Amino acid sequence: MISQLIRLVPVVVSASGVTIVVGVAVLVVAAAVSLPKERKPTKRECDKEWEEARKNCREQLKLPGRKWGRGMTGGYTDVEECARGLVSEPCKGNEVDHGNNIPRPGRRY
Repeated sequence: MISQLIRLVPVVVSASGVTIVVGVAVLVVAAAVSLPKERKPTKRECDKEWEEARKNCREQLKLPGRKWGRGMTGGYTDVEECARGLVSEPCKGNEVDHGNNIPRPGRRY
């Protein structure tokens, strides 16, 4: 923790023979906070994530009319392509847009 005392110029107010001197100081305190790094998933956790994603995709692709809408499958009719959208980025799923993309002029997002 870092602290710094800043003294400001005193304020002098005088009226009808009475003088008031006000001294002002500001104490600034700053603390450096270190957030824990996100833990990488283990191979076993990633394998389980892929297995569950493939299972969900197989079930969704069996439903009638699913190929006509994007829904949970992302519009894919292939189990692997569908599963990639359900698996986290650290487990080699689709990349996540973290919102720090700079839009190009004239492009809608």
